[in-house]
Amino acid sequence: MRPIALIIGWPLIEIALFVIVGGWIGLWVTLAIVLGTGVLGVWILRGAGLRSVAQVRQTVSGLQAQALPVVQGLMTALGALLLILPGFLGDAVGLVLLLPPVQVKVMQVIDARLQAAGVQMRAPRPAPAEQGTVIDGDFTEVEPGKQPTHMPSGWTRH
Repeated sequence: MRPIALIIGWPLIEIALFVIVGGWIGLWVTLAIVLGTGVLGVWILRGAGLRSVAQVRQTVSGLQAQALPVVQGLMTALGALLLILPGFLGDAVGLVLLLPPVQVKVMQVIDARLQAAGVQMRAPRPAPAEQGTVIDGDFTEVEPGKQPTHMPSGWTRH
């Protein structure tokens, strides 16, 4: 029920805000604000996009132990997208999502909910270097005197 209410309610609130704010400040100022926040959103999205991709790559490769940079990048991108879309409610929510304290708080809430569900958002720590190299492989133990049931590989031919 909530997603449907959001889908129906959001545009209605945006239209009401356009009418109210447009009545207070005038048509041209309203249009200037909408265009200005759109340009600001494009500028933020363009700059944050490359940083977010780099942060996601570092987190996935295990160079960072937390998912906070990924969530911050996603929230920055979402905030920028909301700034691009016309509307005062979207602009307000987008600006709030761009604030680092809000991003950290949202990350803490997400982390707490995922931990309650048994999921960890932190990457596993890399193994210490002294343990050596681990090579993953499969093997089949052949009993002495028994012929294998498959063709020999290139590693076992003489």
